[in-house]
Amino acid sequence: MPSVPGYVHTPGHHCGSTALRNLLGFHGVEISEEMAFGLGAGACFYYVALEDASPTRWFNGRTARLEENFDQLTGAALQLRTFEEGDDGAWEAARAEVDAGNPVLLLTDLYYLDHYGNSAHFPGHAVVLAGYDEQHAHLSDTGFEQLQVTTRLGDLDKARHSSHPLLTRADHAHRAPPIERNGSVRSVRGARSSGPVSGRGGSGRSHGCGRS
Repeated sequence: MPSVPGYVHTPGHHCGSTALRNLLGFHGVEISEEMAFGLGAGACFYYVALEDASPTRWFNGRTARLEENFDQLTGAALQLRTFEEGDDGAWEAARAEVDAGNPVLLLTDLYYLDHYGNSAHFPGHAVVLAGYDEQHAHLSDTGFEQLQVTTRLGDLDKARHSSHPLLTRADHAHRAPPIERNGSVRSVRGARSSGPVSGRGGSGRSHGCGRS
């Protein structure tokens, strides 16, 4: 049952800022969830009407590009890998990171995450993959007190390749390579790798602030 040694799930209020805080905290960069949200220029509002979807009306109080904003505004050493639907490398890449002892931030549609009970689609939900077993992913998810271990690996794949019209997405995974453990955001700036920067949205598209 592979898991990431030393990963600590600290519950939070908002998925993206909680996932960023916990991912960076694992690498020794201690920031608050509020700071993660602010450094990602998170405050925003957008409204979307989708008559043929459920629910038919969407509004959000945060930008759809939080992770990308955070990377660009702080110089954080986040790396993004994107996998199109049907690419078997998506799970292999995430599993390889966990096997190497690194947590991975995944962008998902929470409808397919079993601990939400298939209640509603939201294809912009950030979780951290912190382990897995033969059947289930071990997910660090926002306000839950413990890792959630009920989502089947097949359902995680569906969540990572959602075709919901709000945000039709390719699969995105963020990782942070090893960085200096001096507890400052500046150490993240100094550790920028030459790999691709973090991003958001499916097939090169995203719903940002003011889009409808």
